[in-house]
Amino acid sequence: MTSRALALPMSLALLLHGAASPAQPVPAVAPSDVEIARLAFARGVLLAQQDRWSQALEEFRLSRRHSDRPRTAFNVSLALEHLERYREARAALRECISMPGVLAEADLVTDAQTLEAMVVRSLARLRLVVAPANAEVRVNNRVILDGRDEPVRELDIDPGQQEVEVAVAGVPTQRFVVSLRPGESLQRRVDLAVLPGRIAVTVDQRDAVVSIDDEVVGHGNTVWQGSPGAHRVRVEAEGFRPFRRPVVVSVGGDLRVEVALAPSRTPWIQSPWLWSAVGLAVAGGVLAAVLIEHSAAPDGGSTQQVFQGATVRW
Repeated sequence: MTSRALALPMSLALLLHGAASPAQPVPAVAPSDVEIARLAFARGVLLAQQDRWSQALEEFRLSRRHSDRPRTAFNVSLALEHLERYREARAALRECISMPGVLAEADLVTDAQTLEAMVVRSLARLRLVVAPANAEVRVNNRVILDGRDEPVRELDIDPGQQEVEVAVAGVPTQRFVVSLRPGESLQRRVDLAVLPGRIAVTVDQRDAVVSIDDEVVGHGNTVWQGSPGAHRVRVEAEGFRPFRRPVVVSVGGDLRVEVALAPSRTPWIQSPWLWSAVGLAVAGGVLAAVLIEHSAAPDGGSTQQVFQGATVRW
């Protein structure tokens, strides 16, 4: 398989070793993409024969950039396999097998399928149980899209020591190192500590009822702590119009809502002045007593509250 894939064509060998005679200068002509690809391919083959796989990989990739051919894609994957970068090798092999015209090269397809089976056996498996499900997973600073937005991620990773990061906006990133042998599996659970948000409601009526999302959370000045996101604040007090406002709390954020309740208007049918007049007319001048309730004056002081973020441990 390897000898066939890395065979150096005679025409390329001549390109490598042939030299123009000094007596016959050749006019400077910009090489075509195909010529650049052939030369890079030839250099890659020579470097691979010397086991200089990192340099060979760069030459094969250069060749692909100028002329993308199935055999060059195969050599890219072969170099990655020798460098034990199995995830990338598998992706390059799948590209190779799916390229137009590759089916006409039966030997190349067979080699690619054989190499892919070797690569798959060499991969390690990391099973992550992630909360929240939308957390981003990176291995050696490279984002892994496998199972994205799923609470369980089945990841094929390269064997050896790998640094894993699990991150989501507004939450400290968790980092850990795994060291796996080829074909070995490991499961790990990662719970990111989601910092709660806080809503501080300041109201001018100390007996007012404060509700968050239709749930009573306090009376008067109230501090509520809960999940970040959209919420509904409602403040009610007898004799005052209810206060309602939608709010959005950021992760670990503090939101202050100041409420000055407006007195409600008494319907004319319930007005004590109306009933006093009716009573005078019916009773022949008997004055009806009218009781007027005066609400307590609002507290003009300040609570001087200091809000501090809670440390969440897991």
